[in-house]
Amino acid sequence: FLSTNTTLRGINFANTKLDRSSSMLLTDFLSGNSSLRVLDLSSNAQVDDGSIGTILTAISSGGSQLSTLNISDAHFDGVEDLIGDNESITTAGVQRITTFVAQSSSLVTICLKMRSLNDEGIRALSDVIRGRDCKLGRLEISGTFGDNGLESIAEALKSNRSLRTIDIGNSVNLTDAGGHAILRVTSVNLNTWQQIMASNNTLRCVHLKSRPPPLL
Repeated sequence: FLSTNTTLRGINFANTKLDRSSSMLLTDFLSGNSSLRVLDLSSNAQVDDGSIGTILTAISSGGSQLSTLNISDAHFDGVEDLIGDNESITTAGVQRITTFVAQSSSLVTICLKMRSLNDEGIRALSDVIRGRDCKLGRLEISGTFGDNGLESIAEALKSNRSLRTIDIGNSVNLTDAGGHAILRVTSVNLNTWQQIMASNNTLRCVHLKSRPPPLL
């Protein structure tokens, strides 16, 4: 079915035991389908850097203008799931994802929940948010990033004109300082028309996931 389908607009591979070998089987479909708009690769324990590289390369070669991309590690429910060396997508995979995002100006919704999503990965996403062609309306992120990562996003938001919702989920390295940096963008004192025009005037919702208190 997939090998001959050139008009499919959305596909959900969440919890489907997708792995590197099955990713290879999808290359013909992905590289031959320019209509794909929604792709969900979440919650597959065997999806690794190789799988991600294969899939994203095929999408790029096929010319699809994705609007929604969802990639998350398996078993990623609470902050305790961030602890330990159990990631399937490494920092190299995150870099491949952020490069793809930077080259995909059609993206409107991005959900990235990965243990290897650190400050460096968040800074790469900040560059996308800062771009003049950015169309992102919703950004959901969870990972091991900290305050420095959120401060870079806050700085990018000052010139962004598309984001309406940011959802900041689990992160073991985050303190109140990172959250405050984001919130200050939406609560600056706008006294003049010039300040209003220079501010972020599209952000409407900021979700900050509460974290459990540190163990004593």
